[in-house]
Amino acid sequence: MRGTLDNILRSDELFDVEKFPEAGFSITDVKNEDGNEFVLSGILNIMNVPKQIEFSAFVDVNGDSLQAKSEEFIIDRTAWGITNMSKKYAKSKDEFIVTDSVRFIVHIKAFAKHD
Repeated sequence: MRGTLDNILRSDELFDVEKFPEAGFSITDVKNEDGNEFVLSGILNIMNVPKQIEFSAFVDVNGDSLQAKSEEFIIDRTAWGITNMSKKYAKSKDEFIVTDSVRFIVHIKAFAKHD
């Protein structure tokens, strides 16, 4: 079943991985909440559709490197126009339904650039 689900998610019916092999996230703002806990805001671009999101992350700075790991957060794929097989957009109860919720955990590793 996992292989079948993977094929469906990658197909042009959903995330069209052949046409859009990558998604991207650009950080636009970082706010310190408490110690090493931060809220990262930015633009999540899926299938050339940019949307503003924010999520909490634990950030560790060590010398010239930074590592961040988010808590799990959920986006609604339909906000990016990915509506095929969505319960919200189904025309009948008999259509195959794929959840609209996509779970993310973001890992960021950054290093200072020295000229």
